[in-house]
Amino acid sequence: MRCGRRSFLAAAAAAVPTAWLLGCSRDDQAAGPTPSGGPTSVTGGPAPAAQTDVAVANIDVEQMPAGASIVGRFAPDSLVPGRVRLPISLELGGALLTNAPAALDAAVLDADGAVVVAGLRGDLVPREPGKPQFWIVHSEIAVPGIYNLRVDGVGEPKPFQVLDRGLVEQPKPGDPLPPFDTPTVDDPRGVNPVCTRAAGVCPLHTMTLTAALQVGKPMAYLIGTPAFCQFGVCGPMLEVLLELHDELGDRVTMVHADVYTDDTATVAAPAVDAYRLTWEPALFVADANGLIVDRLDITFADAELRDVLRRAGVEV
Repeated sequence: MRCGRRSFLAAAAAAVPTAWLLGCSRDDQAAGPTPSGGPTSVTGGPAPAAQTDVAVANIDVEQMPAGASIVGRFAPDSLVPGRVRLPISLELGGALLTNAPAALDAAVLDADGAVVVAGLRGDLVPREPGKPQFWIVHSEIAVPGIYNLRVDGVGEPKPFQVLDRGLVEQPKPGDPLPPFDTPTVDDPRGVNPVCTRAAGVCPLHTMTLTAALQVGKPMAYLIGTPAFCQFGVCGPMLEVLLELHDELGDRVTMVHADVYTDDTATVAAPAVDAYRLTWEPALFVADANGLIVDRLDITFADAELRDVLRRAGVEV
């Protein structure tokens, strides 16, 4: 079944209460409902420890299992024309796959089922064994509208909508990266802890985002919570960033902001509200002029991050 405008809007409306399945909450646990407080709230449900387990299917296969379906991991209100990035997972019988093909063949269809972009590839994001898997599909889409992502071997395509840039509030590629006084070790600005990394506060909290933008170098700004991230993507994303921080030194400026004001994980930190995020994690990569080159949502791997940093002018 392909998805036209009417059915897409109905499905999107039904999906709103579970929008935070995209990001926050305890590793491998389902998020509570999105609150009525609006898109700037991270969570209004119970603390992560009270939430329920997500089923996983540990299937060791090299080919697509029969009956698999696509689970969109992209925020439905965040996609704009240009280079569209679609993180996805696969499920079988309501359980997320933890092992599946290393690459997917894909295409983008319009609302009527006609192929718009063919020959796409979904690359597997390397993760530790037993974790739900993610694939990233990139496609150039020039016109706003309703589309369907088709993956070879999967019966039903996944609908998604590309919005006019003016309808998307969050910072996006081509926009200036907005300055914000993020919490630092010296001035946590009401956020405690400033970093929920298990190994201790990471070294990306020494200067604010505002100060980092004044350095005049390419930069990477990560908003994510290692301790309370569903499917365990935030912690690994931060570690990938930190490895490159050690390697690249002052060739690129890096800043991290956590998602919650404290370790109860119930109130959004100001960094989330400032960018009106309805999902996390999100990594913003900007060039030396402060223009966003790309935004990597939900998950990424070392190779993709290196490619984006090169496009931002970093010698990697």
